[in-house]
Amino acid sequence: MRNNISKEVRELVTKYPNNMELGKKIRQLISDKNDEWRINQFNRNRAPEDWVNTIEEMENYIENR
Repeated sequence: MRNNISKEVRELVTKYPNNMELGKKIRQLISDKNDEWRINQFNRNRAPEDWVNTIEEMENYIENR
């Protein structure tokens, strides 16, 4: 995962040279990766029919259990 982030950050630096815009894009990238990691952790020991695809689905699943 680290190599993918490094590659994506390099691409963002090239595409968004403005520091504020670049910072916003990098924060979004990291946030998306953190959400992806959380979802993967949630799904890993569950049956496929109980898997979720979004943080909202995960939170709803927990609240309704």
